[in-house]
Amino acid sequence: LAKPMGLVEGPGGLGQGGMAATLRDDSHESETKYEEYGYNAQLSDRISLDRSIPDYRPKKCKQMSYPDDLSQISVVFIFVNEAISVILRSVHSVVNHTPSHLLKEIILVDDNSDNVELKFNLDQYVHKRYPGLVKIVRNNKREGLIRARIQGWKAATSPVVGFFDAHVEFNIGWVEPALMRIREDRKRIILPAIDNIKYNTFEVQQYANAAHGYNWGLWCMYIIPPQDWLDKGDESAPIR
Repeated sequence: LAKPMGLVEGPGGLGQGGMAATLRDDSHESETKYEEYGYNAQLSDRISLDRSIPDYRPKKCKQMSYPDDLSQISVVFIFVNEAISVILRSVHSVVNHTPSHLLKEIILVDDNSDNVELKFNLDQYVHKRYPGLVKIVRNNKREGLIRARIQGWKAATSPVVGFFDAHVEFNIGWVEPALMRIREDRKRIILPAIDNIKYNTFEVQQYANAAHGYNWGLWCMYIIPPQDWLDKGDESAPIR
């Protein structure tokens, strides 16, 4: 399956072609942005919005083909006081790696950010770069993740809606297998395979294929795939 990258904690950033990126100095600005965002926002500002990332899909996934008439998808990003370069890289990557006939719209839900850069500057950029494709929904008060997602869902106009944090990067072929599973059964909720973007260097770290679940404290867990999935020996098969 295709693998969107999630920016999560963990120590290592790819530049344009996949090399680890580094800062030129240990400036006060860098330390301030670390504290503000929890990741290396100063480095993010220096990395291309259209950078290339490794294609970690299993070999069989790269060989699969899908019909052209799959449902369209609306992609919803939720953010609050995120670094603007990280948000824009999320937008660029989904546009760059989703067939245009399948991507109905991108909806940015601002859950009452107080960062002024995320107001006029963000609006001006996306409306000029992607006219008619990107919608921005702004909450007048902090609603929290789930209610913010619901606001994005209400604004969506396509048959399928995908919800993502605004600090992710999408890889080639991410959407077709998900839309195909939903075509087979419209009641399905699909979770793509997720790799890691290291918070301090923006290097992409491959994660092993896993099932996903929660412990009793409601912490998200990566779980070893069921034995029957392993016995099939087919890494392109979905994991329940």
